[in-house]
Amino acid sequence: AGSRRAGAGAAKGAAGVAGAKAADSYTLPPNLRVVALDDDEFVRQVDSYNFKKLKLHATVMGATAEEIVQFPERLMEMDMPQVKVVILDQHLDHPERCGPLIKGTDLIPRLREVGYKGLIIMKSANNSSEDRAAYKAAGADGSLDKGLTRVALAKELAMLLAAKREVKPLADEAGKVLDKGMLEMADHDEVLERIRGFQDRACSLLDEADDLCSTGDPRRAWTLVNKLKALANFVGAEQVALVCEECRKTLLSLPGGEVSTSSQQMLRLRDRTSAVLKELSSYMQNDKEPLGDKASRRGSLKEPLGDTEKHVEERKKNFT
Repeated sequence: AGSRRAGAGAAKGAAGVAGAKAADSYTLPPNLRVVALDDDEFVRQVDSYNFKKLKLHATVMGATAEEIVQFPERLMEMDMPQVKVVILDQHLDHPERCGPLIKGTDLIPRLREVGYKGLIIMKSANNSSEDRAAYKAAGADGSLDKGLTRVALAKELAMLLAAKREVKPLADEAGKVLDKGMLEMADHDEVLERIRGFQDRACSLLDEADDLCSTGDPRRAWTLVNKLKALANFVGAEQVALVCEECRKTLLSLPGGEVSTSSQQMLRLRDRTSAVLKELSSYMQNDKEPLGDKASRRGSLKEPLGDTEKHVEERKKNFT
């Protein structure tokens, strides 16, 4: 019996670890500010636990009748612009109250009146298609079933956040060159910001490193390639990061004054980075997002590193 209990305990532990990893795969913005309202003490405890495990900055309310009735005003007392998600129980009642039941949907117009602009999500055991339509008609941005697992909660929140911001999933162009973790980030504004940063800095780092290699200083070029590798890892451009690592090792092993081998390595790195930037630029153009001064300075976004083919052919001639 003891061994069976031990085996069951191990299985439960393994399931818990697997669940935590699955929840992590739905990346939510760090310290996402959430405020939830529910009249059930047990539900509040479960919500608090799940929010903590998801590393959300959460406040769970509804312990008193006053917190329910005055919820919009209580929200105003917080740093309301920082609150991105409000989750409302649909059927709100409390032992202290005397009077009619309060519906979460009744609080939606009051929340908008006090200036709340974030996501409003209803939570109820009643979540049929008709119920969801009624929540939407009342002004809710979405709804959740009561009793969702932490994994399901993370997934639903990620999807609702993306829908609220009206950010389409990363296009096929970006999907070709970014790793899975970056593609699954719920905060697509952060993804776009990282892409813009990569586009702005990659070109200048390559130019500087290329110039150093041309003047026979591969060791100093190594430091710039190292920076490009860190930038590529930050944006999830694994293809660039891998070539950076190969180039970095070669440059570190070369003596000062060596030009041919280091320049050939830089040529290969420039070619790979150019291909990645073209894919990302295509995505950013479709998303109508600005690219910053350095990208515009280099001209057409279809050729983010300039006339790359011409540049590559000219450099190759120097080594033949």
